[in-house]
Amino acid sequence: MKIKVVIPNFRFPIRVWVPYALFSMITSRFLLKFILRSVDEKDVEFISQLDPKVLRGVIASIKKFKGTEIVNVKDKEGTEVKITL
Repeated sequence: MKIKVVIPNFRFPIRVWVPYALFSMITSRFLLKFILRSVDEKDVEFISQLDPKVLRGVIASIKKFKGTEIVNVKDKEGTEVKITL
């Protein structure tokens, strides 16, 4: 996944590449348990309902659509955000 942020006052655009392996690590049960310990009580209920197997399936299906642009937003001031698979 690629994230690109263009800000008019900056010389170069900010580009962040997020590997799919990072998403796979997030779906591990161990990491989800760690996340549950470090979030607010109101968010624990939502996060505890996430099923790691379903998340892995979602990530696997996202890999098939490589190059798809998810977000392309530009405001009046010229700031632009693009998120591409």
